[in-house]
Amino acid sequence: MNLTISPTGRGRYDARLGDRLLCTSETPFLAAARILKAEGVKRHRNGTPDRRPIGPPC
Repeated sequence: MNLTISPTGRGRYDARLGDRLLCTSETPFLAAARILKAEGVKRHRNGTPDRRPIGPPC
């Protein structure tokens, strides 16, 4: 998973996953992690994204 952070000005940053803009925030790593967690994205040990739900099924 390759998360790219780039400045947008005034202490804010864009967080992108590939071409997808996840958020613009003062704390882009934390904000992006929250978004990905809410979507149920986690990583395999080999580094590829896994979109299976996190935690036990409801």
